[in-house]
Amino acid sequence: MEKMQLPDSFLIKIYFGTVDRTNIYETGQQRLIVKRKNIIGHPEYDPHELLNDIALIRLPAEILFDEYIQSAKLPDPDKLYDNKVGVVSEDSWYARNNLQYLNVTIFPYEDCKALVHKYNYAKFFPSSFVCLKSSQGSPCKGDSGGPLAIRNEDGTSTIVGLTSFGVSETCEPNTPVIYTRVSSFLQWIKENE
Repeated sequence: MEKMQLPDSFLIKIYFGTVDRTNIYETGQQRLIVKRKNIIGHPEYDPHELLNDIALIRLPAEILFDEYIQSAKLPDPDKLYDNKVGVVSEDSWYARNNLQYLNVTIFPYEDCKALVHKYNYAKFFPSSFVCLKSSQGSPCKGDSGGPLAIRNEDGTSTIVGLTSFGVSETCEPNTPVIYTRVSSFLQWIKENE
């Protein structure tokens, strides 16, 4: 398997508490620039099958948590979150600088596997994939790595998945979008925190 390779000069800008990333005066907004050395890609990432499609970012500075920025919990390893309603972020072509989001339903694994095989029968479908389908829109190119979060009864959020790929090249609504199941990587996350 190929390792995720980024040049040493690679930088990424991370926005926290941001709805409009063009507004540097937005209340609650915090920004960080992260260097390549702070990004940890999974050592068994496979870009062909999109297996182990996960990376961690070690923040070079602390973030202030407040009403605009809150931490999210890691998922329970014993839960699948089937049929739960979640929220995903979306890089909408018509509002690229403004945060967009969709409410989605998490499909049961077997239903998702069958749906994906309707589009590509040969697609390997491991348990580390979680699937959703939205009737209002669809995450698409540019959304990779975005969160699939569910809201808990206590007001906190849990990150269930990370945007990986869609089965439709044109990102049509009502087609399956596959997320990396975060609970499949809890041990790796713990080893690299």
